[in-house]
Amino acid sequence: MRGHVLTVTLNPAIDKTICGEKTGISAGGKGINVSRALNIFGIKNIATGIIGGKSGDRIASRLKREKIKNDFFRIKKETRTNLTVIGPGNGKISRRIEKGPPLTLAEFAGFKKKFGSLLKGCRFVVFSGANANGFPDTAYRELIKIAGGKGIKAALDTRDTPLAQGLKARPFLVKPNLEEAERAKGRGAGITLLTLGPGGAIAFGGRKIIFAKPPRLKAVNDVGCGDAFLAGFIAYYLNGKDLEDCVRAATAAGAANALSLKPGDLKKRSFEKLMKEVKVEAV
Repeated sequence: MRGHVLTVTLNPAIDKTICGEKTGISAGGKGINVSRALNIFGIKNIATGIIGGKSGDRIASRLKREKIKNDFFRIKKETRTNLTVIGPGNGKISRRIEKGPPLTLAEFAGFKKKFGSLLKGCRFVVFSGANANGFPDTAYRELIKIAGGKGIKAALDTRDTPLAQGLKARPFLVKPNLEEAERAKGRGAGITLLTLGPGGAIAFGGRKIIFAKPPRLKAVNDVGCGDAFLAGFIAYYLNGKDLEDCVRAATAAGAANALSLKPGDLKKRSFEKLMKEVKVEAV
């Protein structure tokens, strides 16, 4: 199957991670993490969203260095910076998440135009993360409808009102949190994915329910595990695998991500090992 996957991060960030004496700086945001993981699976993709200022320049530069193809809508306001601190002894994680620059409806209109141009040759769109500060709650719904009008399937991974609104556009795949999973079922999504952290994952696809459980691991950093999970599922889905194999790959990818300091930067060797160890069953 030809064409690219388009990942959308409306509110990206510079992610700074500190673990003891180690410090990592990466281009962050859930959609960007999905792109990073898709690259590892050999899935052609383009990362888009909104970046601005010197932080935005750093994101574009780091993505270029990682060979992650990208085409962002540019603004003058400064892209946010997030901080993750991991306790070197106990592994306890604390995060400081910035809200992001305030955006306007005119900037939303500009991004929609950019988004429409990037759909040419696209075979799947992934919308991940929080809505941009200042964009309408219906932003994801509008974007999913634009993609759907061109016959392109969409995955949605967000929460709260943007999720509820996005579901009205009937995305092909949705990945809600535990509290929102029941509301997501029956709202139009073809497949609902629910991650349970170390407890595994559940997939609802039509009349089929699949449960997957990874082996016990000593996690390094669990930030981005859900994004790697989504990338693993999409990679296997686009390669024609059935729901059970897609969920196995997603769970292995999420677990492999936990062994890496950088979000979405899972190691292929770890993934292949975990694929053999993930337990999957229909329930």
